[in-house]
Amino acid sequence: MTLIDPLDKDINTLAGSCPSSIKISPSTPYSPLAIKFLSILSSNLLKSSHITSFPDLATFAFWARSSNLARLSRHCQFNQRIGRGLAVHITPANVPINAIYSFAFGILSGNSNIVRFSSRSYPQLELFFVETNRLFECCEYNSLRQSNSLISYFHSESLNGCIMNRANVRLLWGSNNTISELRRIPVPPRCIDLTFPDRYSLCILSISSVLSISDQEIDKLALGLYNDVFLYDQNACSSPHLILWIGDRESYILAKKRLWLKVSRIAKKNQYLTHSKMAYMYKSLCMFAIQCPDVFASHSYCDGIFRIDAHTLPKEISRYRSKFGFFIEYNSKDIDALCEIVDNSFQTVTYYGVSSKVIHDLIISNGLLGVDRIVPVGRALEMDTRWDGYDLILSMSREIQLL
Repeated sequence: MTLIDPLDKDINTLAGSCPSSIKISPSTPYSPLAIKFLSILSSNLLKSSHITSFPDLATFAFWARSSNLARLSRHCQFNQRIGRGLAVHITPANVPINAIYSFAFGILSGNSNIVRFSSRSYPQLELFFVETNRLFECCEYNSLRQSNSLISYFHSESLNGCIMNRANVRLLWGSNNTISELRRIPVPPRCIDLTFPDRYSLCILSISSVLSISDQEIDKLALGLYNDVFLYDQNACSSPHLILWIGDRESYILAKKRLWLKVSRIAKKNQYLTHSKMAYMYKSLCMFAIQCPDVFASHSYCDGIFRIDAHTLPKEISRYRSKFGFFIEYNSKDIDALCEIVDNSFQTVTYYGVSSKVIHDLIISNGLLGVDRIVPVGRALEMDTRWDGYDLILSMSREIQLL
């Protein structure tokens, strides 16, 4: 199938085939070839002398190990399933690793793929492309090279339209406005969209647990929270912006002091703070204070981390967010406070010292529209084949009914 041809000159092909010559040939999910390709890619990345500089790419490589892919395949009844055909992925610029996961989901679900990567330069992506192209040069993976196109191009509605005109499934990552614009582009009638818009996440902490754990455990908790937030400058949809502290008010002050001292030391050690980041957060602080003077009581600053203590939780709290280590904190006697704020913009709840089942049951019993993930602190950024409420492998493939 010929897709674009005259517009290839405006597209930078980073790996695989040019979009105009891509071969659309769906296969069963978790094909042996796809699993072998990703597992060897994983091994090659982990052997690279540069991998320690890129913890996000190292995390992907660890996820793509053959043992983990085999584990994932056992959860999918795919004997009567086949990829939908051509999957077009428009991926975000602010979290570059998402494009790599999106590509992996595409080949694991049995699709041919056109993946648009950001035009920005990211060294971890360069390493990924080097290793991917090295594998694509092997005769064994010739079919994967022909059926996959990893590209970049500057924003162009006409290019988006040409790439999507034969899409069978679209994975659209980005802001709410970006996704709304992309969904206006005409696609074939049976094309389905999996959208990953702007989301909001929070962290629930037990005050008594934070105060009672050992110094070793509080260091571990602080590092987990730091990794959840600062690896992507708090840009990831799963990074928490609200900290919900569960317990009494007097202990709340002590627990905050104990945890944030540890987190700020990690930030300082990693030289995370810059003047531009401080200025950005201070601007957010001033803006929120003007917009909601009766909601936000006081603020604290420690080694690059800004925190606002809230009297109440505004229903549209997801509007009040910044980045680089900016948090709203709220003290509640229980997690019922979630019922007042959770809407369909909420994605991930990280937790410590609180039962995940209790959180889950609260969401179910109250019919809350949001929260797709409930994970321990330190695992907010872990991608998986279940994301944003979708089972990606099932959604990107179709079932052939046998009677």
